[in-house]
Amino acid sequence: QFRLRYDGGVNEALGNAVLEVLAGAYDNYASRLHFRPDDPITVVLELGTSLQDPRAPEWAAGLNDGTIHVPLRGMERLSVPLIAVLRHELAHSFIRARTGGNCPTWLQEGIAQWLEGGDPHREDAVVAAAARKGRLIPLLTLEGPFQSLPPEQVPLAYAESLSAVAHIARTRGEGAIVRLLAGLGDRLPAEEALPVALALSYPEFQRSWEDALKASAPRS
Repeated sequence: QFRLRYDGGVNEALGNAVLEVLAGAYDNYASRLHFRPDDPITVVLELGTSLQDPRAPEWAAGLNDGTIHVPLRGMERLSVPLIAVLRHELAHSFIRARTGGNCPTWLQEGIAQWLEGGDPHREDAVVAAAARKGRLIPLLTLEGPFQSLPPEQVPLAYAESLSAVAHIARTRGEGAIVRLLAGLGDRLPAEEALPVALALSYPEFQRSWEDALKASAPRS
């Protein structure tokens, strides 16, 4: 399943703990997505690099380039943030393998957060507040890399991604996510894969999601 490498030193105990977390997440994702990557996933433990905020654009650009890079400087044992990072980046490896890289960024990041165990209710509140202020970023805008967004919009982009994927799961079930990834894996563009998986066009899904956010917003 994995090829483990070290950069900047060796910590076998921590490496074994990392592999244990990844192996458990691997089985969980394989069961939920009905898919296993064909090739082993390379994991590099970088003992000379510090853990950063996963919402920072440079984090999204550099941590999983086909190889999972895990920054571990100063760490001797697993932590809750590290476990979240491991689960998140492994999810990216699954999604990339399933779709051949043919996946909008909002969907890629949303599914990664969903599988990781992110809190969609918290993000729904953030996104609903942005929608009330007219600051919601259309999902079509979030198909490309988040690094191209103004830095102040990046946290909202991540929040919208998880909120939108959670809406798919709530209204169509996780099976719809599986179907959507399968369609993208068959090289369908997102505007064709969405109707096949959800029976909704891209604009219809955007409206459905926004309507659900409005319905869940607290009454003033």
